[in-house]
Amino acid sequence: WGVNGYDRGHMLPSADRVATEESNWQTFYPTNMVVQKGAKLNQRIWGNLEGRVRVWASSCDTLYVVTGAVPSSEFITDRGGNRVNKPSAFYKALLQYKKDKSVSETYTGIAFYFENRDYDQSDVDKTMAMSIHELERMLEIDFFVNHPDKYVEYAEKRCNTAYWGLN
Repeated sequence: WGVNGYDRGHMLPSADRVATEESNWQTFYPTNMVVQKGAKLNQRIWGNLEGRVRVWASSCDTLYVVTGAVPSSEFITDRGGNRVNKPSAFYKALLQYKKDKSVSETYTGIAFYFENRDYDQSDVDKTMAMSIHELERMLEIDFFVNHPDKYVEYAEKRCNTAYWGLN
């Protein structure tokens, strides 16, 4: 953005779209970028969370990921002279599907919410995780509305951090 201390944070990470050069370049569209604290958020704890999401995605049949920014009333002016919103926070809601599990374990969920600030620690832990339901209440958004309630509702209300390998 040309503003000291801030990065162009990707909502869909570049590292998630490496199959073709074109799909990777599409992650650099301004519609996929937000003003995000740099060294101690985007390049560190948020980036490490994105890496964990890639690992989790490789260990299940499907991983649904919703990533977003929470707009604020604060704006910055980028190096092009454009007025750009500086989000107050970022979130990820993850719903994992494994077809060969019992009904109560077919879907498993977890969510994260990060303020747009510097963080001292470099990796997420169980204290930073929450249930999808908690995140939905906080943001007043209903995620995963196209999935069968009888399966997803249970997963949205639970947050089993040990299942996700968080200490």
